[in-house]
Formats: sequence, structure tokens, C-alpha cells
Amino acid sequence: MRSLVLAGILAVTSTALAAQTSIKLTDLPKKVAQAAQARYPHGKITAAEREEEAGKVTFELKITDGKRKLELAVSAEGKPLSEEEEIALSELPAAVKQAIAASPKHGASTLKAAERITDASDAKLVRYEVKVARGQTRYELLVEATGKIVKEEDISHEPEDR
Repeated sequence: MRSLVLAGILAVTSTALAAQTSIKLTDLPKKVAQAAQARYPHGKITAAEREEEAGKVTFELKITDGKRKLELAVSAEGKPLSEEEEIALSELPAAVKQAIAASPKHGASTLKAAERITDASDAKLVRYEVKVARGQTRYELLVEATGKIVKEEDISHEPEDR
């Protein structure tokens, strides 16, 4: 009985998690590639991942457009969903920096990297993903433009890539 319960928990947990797989650029659906080209006519797709979560398929495309490094999330139907762009720490809004500095948990942390996340259907919906470090502990914070920290994830176990 105990193993049956454990198997059920594992099955539910594994279906709840997103399955993310790297794919060849030649395997991208035409509508997805066209959406990226329409949004960034001078950009180049450098990598792609297919993600399936709760039965919904999306594609995350890494794009270079001049000096800009972006990630574009696109639905399987070719609808752009969100954009992530690497930005300099100096480009973070004051409210975001102040919220992190005032946070009891992250106030003494060092800002390491930042991305601006924009809703593709409404450019006014902007959030910031900020990587911070304090000693050997690293976190990825999701912060609204108003300065509200809405999510944090310990990424100490992940390799440092940026």
C-alpha cells in the first residue's frame, strides 16, 4: 500500500512539472519561427526548447538581435507570449533595487544579473528577474516593476552561466 501511495505521488508530481526539451532549429514549427522573425526581423534564433506543461506546448527561443540577447516564448500556434531581455544592473528601476535592498533575506546580497520580462501582448506588464548572491547562496528573484518581490528560487545548485 505504501509503495502504491508513493507511486501515485510521483505520478502526480511528474505530470505537474514542465517537460522542457532542447530541439533542433530545423524542427521548429513554421508558425513559431515566423512569429520570431516577424518580431525580430534582424534577429537570429540561436537555440530552441519545447516545453509542455499541463497539456500546453510552448517554445522558448534564444535570439540575438545585434547586441541584444533575448528569449521569446511562443505558443505552438505562433502567438508570442513573453520576452526576456538581458539588461545591465544599472537599468533596473529604483523600486526594484530598493525592494531587494530592503528585503531582510536579500538586503545584504550582491546583484549579479538581470533580465526584463515583458508580456508580449501588453508591453506595460513588465517584471524583472534578478540573480543575487550572498556567500555561496544564490537566488533568482522575480520582482514587479513596482518593487514587489513575487517569487524567489534558490539556484545555488545550478551552474553559474551568467
